[in-house]
Amino acid sequence: MDGFCKLGQFVDATKVILEYKALCKEDGVEGAVNVLDEMPETKIVPNMMSYTTIMAGYVDRGDMLGAKRMFNEPLNRGWFPDATTCTILMDGFSKLDQFVDATKVTNKMVENGVEPNDVTYGVMIESLCKVKKLRKVVNMISDMLDNNYVPS
Repeated sequence: MDGFCKLGQFVDATKVILEYKALCKEDGVEGAVNVLDEMPETKIVPNMMSYTTIMAGYVDRGDMLGAKRMFNEPLNRGWFPDATTCTILMDGFSKLDQFVDATKVTNKMVENGVEPNDVTYGVMIESLCKVKKLRKVVNMISDMLDNNYVPS
């Protein structure tokens, strides 16, 4: 946790995100997870961005088990991830042709009232195209238009 202390006061979790990103690149995701695990001892409460950043590190290296574990940690705290977090996980599953898992994330979003954003729609459409679900692609584009997102 060196570097997180300035004049005896700890910075908040949002500022730790930059350190997570550096650790994910430098030491692998494990370094960032170690920092996350140490946060409660220092009275820093991780936020959704903390989990999302580390989850993205797992996704980048194709470790979807680690990514799912990091996705589930906020759920255990009673928080539901936002559209960005869900989209990163969906994209990871999609890139590994794990479309059933990508669809499960989409369904969880809907169940929890999380509105997809334009990037989410793009990931979902790309996934559907890969498995040749063209009728669903047309429906997805219709949903986008209904929600005032314009396909680019």
